[in-house]
Amino acid sequence: MRLTPLRTIRLVLSGAGSAFCAEGDLKEFRQFLQDEKLDELETIVREISAIFARLEALPIPIIAALNGTTDAGGLELTLCCNIVLAAENARIGDGHVCFGVLPGGGAAARLPCKNPTTRPLNSSCRAS
Repeated sequence: MRLTPLRTIRLVLSGAGSAFCAEGDLKEFRQFLQDEKLDELETIVREISAIFARLEALPIPIIAALNGTTDAGGLELTLCCNIVLAAENARIGDGHVCFGVLPGGGAAARLPCKNPTTRPLNSSCRAS
């Protein structure tokens, strides 16, 4: 038996409340660095990166419906999506630089590919 893909199947990612996804783990990441728990931090970053890679590789359209704040890992998650719909109150940024860490979920690689006509380095360094 052979399965045929259904073009009507899609995945919509959206947040609840006032944010799509915003920097909740960055404080924890900074604590790992301060406590010199680098092995644990590396494991977490590898797992996050693997999840984002699997999400990006899905053979269906992925839609990010942004409401409120989208920051750090939220930006990285958004960059895995095929279509981004943003509410008027949506704010998109990358707070990694505020915590002295680089994006570990692939934003540094995905941002220039998704947005080649702008200056992505400038965007990520400002930390909104």
